[in-house]
Amino acid sequence: DSAKDVVASGWIVRVPPGEPVASGTSGAAHQLAEQGLWYDALAEVEGMMKKHPDDASLPEMRSALLRQVGLEAVAAAL
Repeated sequence: DSAKDVVASGWIVRVPPGEPVASGTSGAAHQLAEQGLWYDALAEVEGMMKKHPDDASLPEMRSALLRQVGLEAVAAAL
């Protein structure tokens, strides 16, 4: 019964390279977000959270990114 199949779809958009980003900094996450590279910005913040678990500003940065794309419930749950 294919009615119960889980289906997902999406698309990939190639973005021309922007300015080089210095990975591992909050500025890198901001720069990636400004370029519209939301998944990369979120990955950058997650990586910084692993390296600096005591930095209280990083979870708020992650929540701000989630709220920017309408994921308020997810941001509140974290």
